[in-house]
Amino acid sequence: MFLADTFGLASWGPTIGAQIPTRPLTCLALAAALAGAVANAADSMPAVTPNWSGYAVTAGTSAVAFTSVTGTWITPAVTCANGAAGASSAVWVGIGGYSDATLEQIGTDANCSRSLESVYYAWFEVAPFPAVRIRQRVRPGDTMTASVNVRAGAVELQIKNQTRQWAFTRTITSVAPGTASAEWIVEAPASCVRFFCSQTPLANFGSVTMTRIAATGNLLTSTLASPDWTIVPIELMPNAPGPPDPMENTSESPPVAEAFLTAGAKPGPIATDGTTFTVSWIAVQVGR
Repeated sequence: MFLADTFGLASWGPTIGAQIPTRPLTCLALAAALAGAVANAADSMPAVTPNWSGYAVTAGTSAVAFTSVTGTWITPAVTCANGAAGASSAVWVGIGGYSDATLEQIGTDANCSRSLESVYYAWFEVAPFPAVRIRQRVRPGDTMTASVNVRAGAVELQIKNQTRQWAFTRTITSVAPGTASAEWIVEAPASCVRFFCSQTPLANFGSVTMTRIAATGNLLTSTLASPDWTIVPIELMPNAPGPPDPMENTSESPPVAEAFLTAGAKPGPIATDGTTFTVSWIAVQVGR
């Protein structure tokens, strides 16, 4: 996911009734690919990325096409102390994107503005197109349930604010969705200003517990306890190496700024039934 409103790009978030634009924003594909930069992913060894923390599920011993993912969380309250200006955090569920640049996701942001005010909202994104902000109220403590469903020729994205009793659904057609993975993630989004992209610092969200986890792959609906899938814990480590930019040799490829960030996140253990885990913000000492 790429942010813009924190950094003053008024044109970034279309209104709620706007259609997904037909021209892709190239740095969004870069974001999805960056999130897929994992090292030696295995059940017992966390993958390390510069921007994701949580869990992903992929194929086990045979190919799996994931067509549904859902999860519930409580919107965290961010701490916007001195030095946190422009820090961001996103909580979302999604399909695809773990190992490629095609990602369908929906979730909420809890960010710190440049003036150290906390900012909260919901959004959805079908990469490589821009994220769309949902114009419904989100506040800390709100219970959110989100889902992504892939159907023939379409992707349905839904989020419900159970606390404030509103629901939003958007169906995107004429897309070729990625279905090789499903994810439950806390993210440090990146930001693009014109054609220059940079990783934002991860806002101090404290912790987020993802509950009511489920996914459907090859018509099998299960949880993170499924023996048929590979379950990958993902750790957010600032300045972890990302993959080569798949658009590196194109004239449209935006440069990504070097950022020396000092916050990360780690997922805790999965509950026995596979439906719950917690991601915690951590301070990280990073040198130049």
